[in-house]
Amino acid sequence: MILLIFIVSLALTSFCLRRKRLWKANNDKSAWYFFYDRCVEFFVPLTGVTFFYSVLWLLVDGTTSRTTLGWLETLEGVLASVESFVKHFKFTPLTSALIILGIIILDLLLSLVSKSGRAIAFYKGYNKWVKRVYTVAVLLCSFTFFGNQLGEERAHLRLRTDEIKQDYAKVRGEAENALYVSVQQKLYDKVRSSLPPEVRDYPDNINTELATLRSTYQESNSYGIRLPDTEGIIRRHEGRAKQAPDFSDKPIGYEEPNIGGGPEQKLGTSPDEVEPRPPSNLTVESVEKSLSEISTEPSLRTRAVSLIKSEGGKQLLCQFPKSLTGAVKSQVFKEAMKNYPLLEPVVDIFVGTYDKYVEEKVKKAADKLADKLLEHPEAAEQLEYEEAQRIVDSAEIKAPDSALEKIKKFVGRIKAELKEISDARQNVNSLTAEARDLESAKREGETASSTKRDQENGLVHCVCVCSRDNIPIDHGMMTDAQCNETCSGPC
Repeated sequence: MILLIFIVSLALTSFCLRRKRLWKANNDKSAWYFFYDRCVEFFVPLTGVTFFYSVLWLLVDGTTSRTTLGWLETLEGVLASVESFVKHFKFTPLTSALIILGIIILDLLLSLVSKSGRAIAFYKGYNKWVKRVYTVAVLLCSFTFFGNQLGEERAHLRLRTDEIKQDYAKVRGEAENALYVSVQQKLYDKVRSSLPPEVRDYPDNINTELATLRSTYQESNSYGIRLPDTEGIIRRHEGRAKQAPDFSDKPIGYEEPNIGGGPEQKLGTSPDEVEPRPPSNLTVESVEKSLSEISTEPSLRTRAVSLIKSEGGKQLLCQFPKSLTGAVKSQVFKEAMKNYPLLEPVVDIFVGTYDKYVEEKVKKAADKLADKLLEHPEAAEQLEYEEAQRIVDSAEIKAPDSALEKIKKFVGRIKAELKEISDARQNVNSLTAEARDLESAKREGETASSTKRDQENGLVHCVCVCSRDNIPIDHGMMTDAQCNETCSGPC
C-alpha cells in the first residue's frame, strides 16, 4: 500500500512540477500557477516521506525464513528508533488535515486578494516563510498519517524474531534434557563398572550359570539320573524369577512428584534459570530443520535411565530429576528396590557421584550442545554422546560407606549362589560322564559278544573289492565259502 502511495505521489509531483513551469512561463501571477506551486510544495515532502516508508517496507517485507536473527533485530531497532523520534512531532490525523487545509486556503485567499503593489510585496514576504512552514507541516502531517506503518512493520519483525527465539528455546530444552539423561545413564554405567564383577554382572552371571546347569541336567536325565538337590536349586531360582514383577514400559520416578505442593518442576526447566541469548546467525529455516532432526533421534527421545535388564531383554527404567540434591525417594522407587535390593546401594553411589559439580557441568555444556545441534542437526546422536562422555570421564565416583557395606554383603551372597550352582553343575557333569562311560562300555561288550557268536558259527564279515574300480563292497556276515563265491562273481 505504501509503495503504491509513493508511486502515485511521485507521479503527481512530476505532473504538478511540469504544470507549474508551464504556467510560470505564461503567467506567474495566475491562480493556476499558485495552485500548482502549492501542489509541488505539498507532494515533494509527501513523496519524501512515502519514499522513506517504502524503503523500510521493502527491507522488512524482503525478510524470509533465511533471514538471520541479527539482521531482524537490527531492523527492529532501526524502526524503534525512528518511531521513538517521530512520535514527538506527530499530530492527530484530524489536526494534521486541518493544518494542511488551513495553510492551503489561507495561501489561496492571499494570492487572490493581493492585487496592489504593497499587498504583492507583503505576499511575497509571506510566501517566503510560508513555504518553509508549509514544508515542515506537510512532513509532520505525513508522518502522522503513515505513523501506523512503523508499528505494523515492527510487529511483523517481532513475530519472526519471537518465532526464532521460541524454536531455539525448544532446541536448547531438547539438548539439555537429552544431555542430562545421557550423562545420568553413562554415569550409572560407570558406577556399575567400578563395582566387583559379581555385582557388575548381576543378574546375567546367575542366569548364565543357571542356564548351563539346566542344560546339563536335562542331558543327564537321558541317562536316568535324578538329583533332588539340583532340581531344588533350579526350582528355587525359577520361582524367584517368577515372583519378580515384570518390567513395565513406563519408567518409575525416583523423586516424589510435586513435593511441598508447589509448582511441579519438569525435567530441563529451572525457575531461576536465565534464558540464554540465541546466536545472531540463526534463521527460521535452520532452527526448524534442527528441531525436525532432533525429534527423530531415538536417543534424544529417551528420558529414563536403565537400571537393570531382565533375562528376556526387558529393562527396569527410572526417571531421575535434573538435580538430585535434596531429592526424596518416591514410594514407587522404594517398592521397586524391595524386588531388586541389590540396586538400591548402586543407585545410592550413583546419586552421591552425581553431585552439584556434575550438574553445573551439564548445564554449561547444554548451551554448547544446542549450538552444535543447530550447525549439525544430522549428527545429533554423536554430538550428544561425545559431550556426555566428556563430562562422565571427568566425574569422580563417590561411594557412601553404608552403600559399600551393603554391596559387600551382596557380593558374599552372590558368590555363595554362584558356587552352589557351579558345584551342582560339576556334580551333574561328573555323574553324566560316569553314566556315559558305562553305556559306552556296555555297547562295546555287546559288540564283542556278537563278534564271538559269529566266529563260533563260522561266519565272517565279507567285504569284496572290485578290481575294476577298486571300491570295497560290504556284504555283511556269511560263511567263508559264500564270501569267496560272492567276491569271485562280477562287480
